[in-house]
Amino acid sequence: MMKDPGTSAYRGNLLIPIHDDNPTVIKPWVTYALIAVNVVVFVWQYSLPPETIAATAYQLGVIPAVLLGTDTLPADLAIVPAWTTLITSMFMHGGLLHLGGNMLYLWIFGNNVEDAMGHTRFLVFYLLTGFAASALQIAMDPDSTIPVIGASGAISGVLGAYLLLYPHAIIKMLVPIFIIIRVFKIRAVWVLGIYFLLQIGGVISSGLTPEDEGGGIAYGAHLGGFIAGVLLIGFFKSNGFRIHNPLSAFSRQSVLDQPVARPVTDTPHVDDGMIDAAAANEPAPETLAASNDELTRDQNQQNLGAHQKSSVRNVDADDLADPDNLDDYSRDRNRLTDLE
Repeated sequence: MMKDPGTSAYRGNLLIPIHDDNPTVIKPWVTYALIAVNVVVFVWQYSLPPETIAATAYQLGVIPAVLLGTDTLPADLAIVPAWTTLITSMFMHGGLLHLGGNMLYLWIFGNNVEDAMGHTRFLVFYLLTGFAASALQIAMDPDSTIPVIGASGAISGVLGAYLLLYPHAIIKMLVPIFIIIRVFKIRAVWVLGIYFLLQIGGVISSGLTPEDEGGGIAYGAHLGGFIAGVLLIGFFKSNGFRIHNPLSAFSRQSVLDQPVARPVTDTPHVDDGMIDAAAANEPAPETLAASNDELTRDQNQQNLGAHQKSSVRNVDADDLADPDNLDDYSRDRNRLTDLE
């Protein structure tokens, strides 16, 4: 039996995310790459002969007793140093449901966390939370000889970071109700809070259940990754992103009314920062007064020109018979030409 970190999200958690309303600024290339690598490794793993598939879990999965040196693998299974399995185990999966569930969670939540960190820091963060996930699982059962495989320890770290960055985000969830599947929009704080409580419950129940009846779910890895994500996000996020108190999202107003909080960055966004910048660029009162005076002078000049045009154009034939009036008319006509 192999412990598969991540399957509890799909066996015990009936909330299946399909979309979030949280757009990103940068392209999440690391998230795309991680999904691609996991899929490629899965295709390779299950292209092997059936009797070899289980062996790959022992070869590349984390085995607590082997990693701590209290047990050893047969020579044909010990193909890599034990410490490297902390990395290789993150890309192994125990089946299509295991892979699909993990990649769905990484697709929905990973891009926003990468957006808050940048590509390089997100990759380091992902690996560190994966290590932390393995560490807690090993601490809970150091003598285990069962391999632990799967990406959800690291993905749980991503979920922990998302909880503090975007607790107000709206997540579209598929929720099975008996034989009917409904789509609900739920705040991230509720989705991830339920996930966290399920892992705590799983850790408690696994401590009361014999290992061979534990259902193959590494709850300790989930919990370790999630806690690591919560603790590390402050060190990895970019300066423009804020950490929120997720408890604030449980109030009626914040759960139902508040929009998703977006960072203040150099990338243009319609937010308070841009409004402040626009206010800072408003002309000073004295500048506005000078502009108004200039506009008034222009209008007066235009009115004068219009009046003079009317005066000239309304001269009748009798007035032009007088030589003095004819000189005045010629002089006004010349001024009219200048005004026009």
